[in-house]
Amino acid sequence: MTALAPERLERRLLGDVCTLQRGFDLPVKERKPGRFPLVTSSGPTDFHSEGRVRGPGVVTGRSGSIGNVFYVEDDFWPLNTTLYVKDLHGNDARYIYYLLKFFDLSRFASGAGVPTLNRNHVHDEPVWIAPDVDEQKRIVAVLDQAFAALDRARALAEANLTDAEELFERQLAEAFADAGDRVGSVPFAQLCTALTPKTKIQRKDYLEAGDFPIVSQEADLISGYWNDRSALMGLANPVVVFGDHTRCLKYIDFDFVVGADGTKVLLPKPGIDPLYLYYGLRSIPLAEKGYARHFKFLKEACLPKLEIAEQERMSFGLRSLEGEVSKLTEAYEDKLRDLSDLRQSLLQKAFAGELT
Repeated sequence: MTALAPERLERRLLGDVCTLQRGFDLPVKERKPGRFPLVTSSGPTDFHSEGRVRGPGVVTGRSGSIGNVFYVEDDFWPLNTTLYVKDLHGNDARYIYYLLKFFDLSRFASGAGVPTLNRNHVHDEPVWIAPDVDEQKRIVAVLDQAFAALDRARALAEANLTDAEELFERQLAEAFADAGDRVGSVPFAQLCTALTPKTKIQRKDYLEAGDFPIVSQEADLISGYWNDRSALMGLANPVVVFGDHTRCLKYIDFDFVVGADGTKVLLPKPGIDPLYLYYGLRSIPLAEKGYARHFKFLKEACLPKLEIAEQERMSFGLRSLEGEVSKLTEAYEDKLRDLSDLRQSLLQKAFAGELT
């Protein structure tokens, strides 16, 4: 079958193709267990005993999360944070789902605080559609097949990355366990000293850009920036930063400013390689205690009693292995970008009459 010629597409207003309607209030206390999806601006999140809208249907975010579009097969209850397609005007529901994904409703979000989408602002926007429902179904079949293949490609890339990360964590744990069995151990107090920074910057005061990086207990290596040199923690040697609440560990080899409460700065003692300390502490399985303090449990740790040269050899090997994992992570992120671009390209072709 040849592609639908662009001149045979029809230009219509979005509101004449699919009428959007605000979802329905449903307080938590009135929700009852059932089989009908409750759909929020982030998608289906729960179930209820009643479905207010007959499926299949299409839902998008009205308040909070704007731009995501969800296709719901069964009857459902769209909550008041959503807009649902009340009237398909004879069009195929899944075709409208793809149309709204291509249309990018997030462009029309407004509000300085919580983003909001006003349906009246988009109903008068022009769109091009295939008027024939059979042609719509053909386009949907092509997109469904192509997107399913893209989903499989993403799942495979994610599985490969997960396997590599798990392999590294196993190698890390085994390396320190084997060394500990062979040479005995050194207690935490003989491994490092917890430094007391002269200044800690509260999160609300972080700058988006500045002269000096802020390192805190958060997952990101750098959490923000600061301009006052007097707060700078100058380093003669690398240190390990531990998040008392988060359990995050970081190897830091640059001058930085300490951010927020709960950031522990650990200076390796003489004879302890900084990378060895970092990987050794990472090898310790600390139980998650919520937002409680974890440093007291970390201080119970011991590491293998190795000579500095052997510490450095172990650290070098682990860093090389982790470098390979980092390459896989970069490849995975590139893959996700490529898949996202391909999805958008397919939608572009679908709504330009070029999808064969």
